[in-house]
Amino acid sequence: MMISSEKASMYIVAIVGVVAAVAILLLISNSRFESDYSGQAVKISIKSLDKDKDGMLDNWEKKYGLDPKKDDSASDADSDGLTNLEEFTAKTNPLNEDTDGDGLTDYEEILIYQTDALEVDTDGDDLKDSEEIEAGTNPRDMDTDDDGYSDSEEVNIGTDPTDSEEYPGYEETAEAESFGSVEEYVDSDNDGLSDSYEERLGLDPQDVDTDDDGILDGNEDNDGDGVINSEDICLGYDDNEDADNDGTADCAEPTDDEGL
Repeated sequence: MMISSEKASMYIVAIVGVVAAVAILLLISNSRFESDYSGQAVKISIKSLDKDKDGMLDNWEKKYGLDPKKDDSASDADSDGLTNLEEFTAKTNPLNEDTDGDGLTDYEEILIYQTDALEVDTDGDDLKDSEEIEAGTNPRDMDTDDDGYSDSEEVNIGTDPTDSEEYPGYEETAEAESFGSVEEYVDSDNDGLSDSYEERLGLDPQDVDTDDDGILDGNEDNDGDGVINSEDICLGYDDNEDADNDGTADCAEPTDDEGL
């Protein structure tokens, strides 16, 4: 039977209307579900990721061989002092007591030293966290004594990384300071005497031959002890003072005014 074009058009309009009505009903239905049940849906989704409700995701438990159907959050699979739940929270390996392999257990890093249990060298100074603890330095501070040299530089050179007055080259500075100050080693006229020595003796630190006698100030013997100025350790001091009577003047002793 042939259907006229007019009736065909009517059928098409009816079908379109039905489809539109169904679509509207679906939209309304979805909207009601989202507004009434969205919170419940999220809860259901989270619960499905942690079926035993122990605070640890099932996939994480399966990864490390734990039981996703049993609450084992309080257990300590690697016996490092941290519970499985604490390891999950810290993102450490519950089966390895030292996740980053730096020589400190996860427990020591997290609860004692507050270092990064996932980093071998928390402060980035080229010393393992355990090496810092052994050296007595702060594993969270690359320059424990704030002397301008990193802990690793001092440990490698042999100076004390916990003493700000001991640093690479401090021996030379200490030697200079034993005569007064570092500035005393400035020798403006290059006559073998520091400027401060020359000033102490009344010489001109800008003139190699203060008295113009043809002898450099460094080669003079200002204190008359038979030793020229540039070689006289006791220059400007009493070289007859010998507290320990060992034949060496106190000012020439390598310790202090009282001699060895």
